[in-house]
Amino acid sequence: MSHIVYIPKVFNHDSNLAIPKVSFENNTVKIGSRKSLLAVRQSEIVSETITKLYPELSTTITKVSTLGDQVQNRPLYSFGGKALWTKELEILLLENVGEFEKIDLIAHSLKDMPTVLPDEFELGCIINREGMYY
Repeated sequence: MSHIVYIPKVFNHDSNLAIPKVSFENNTVKIGSRKSLLAVRQSEIVSETITKLYPELSTTITKVSTLGDQVQNRPLYSFGGKALWTKELEILLLENVGEFEKIDLIAHSLKDMPTVLPDEFELGCIINREGMYY
């Protein structure tokens, strides 16, 4: 699992270095996620990791249905490729949209990420994979 992060690379910390200080509005990290059960569970794992390393922070998860979720009967290449799973969430990294408030990061599977990210974003961290097949 990977994350597009609009903040310093701080959430995967297996080194001997001190955990960096971070600050968020109202001490709340807003995580963006697709609505699928897997995506929500991945976001919960990210949330648990953040609150373990930063107990002073709380998290919220904003669940968004992406175009990739909505169009299930056509091949991805015919209408936009892998960005279909991330575009709506990427916009929320930059601004409020309709009923959705701006988010701080996206929890997302690396396999579904576009090869090239928009210039404003970076792959900020990858947390340890869970499961028996890795």
